[in-house]
Amino acid sequence: MRDTASFKYTFTDNGVDLEFKDINDIIINTDKEKLNNLHSIAAILAATEDSYVQNLKNQLQYGKRLINFLKKEYDIE
Repeated sequence: MRDTASFKYTFTDNGVDLEFKDINDIIINTDKEKLNNLHSIAAILAATEDSYVQNLKNQLQYGKRLINFLKKEYDIE
C-alpha cells in the first residue's frame, strides 16, 4: 500500500478507494541472479504473510473468547 507507483489509494468512511495508474510496459529482466533474488524475496514475503494471517486468526479467537468472558463476568448483553 505504500508503493504509489502503480496506483493511488484514498481512505474513505467505507474503506479504501483504489485508482490504478496507467503504467508503461513492465520490463522483464533476464538476469538469472536478479530473478533468483526476486523469487527468494517473494518466497520470504509469502511465508511472512502466511504467518501474519495465521496470527490474526489466532487473535480473532482470543478476542472472541475475551468478549464472551466479559459479557458473562459483567452481565453485559
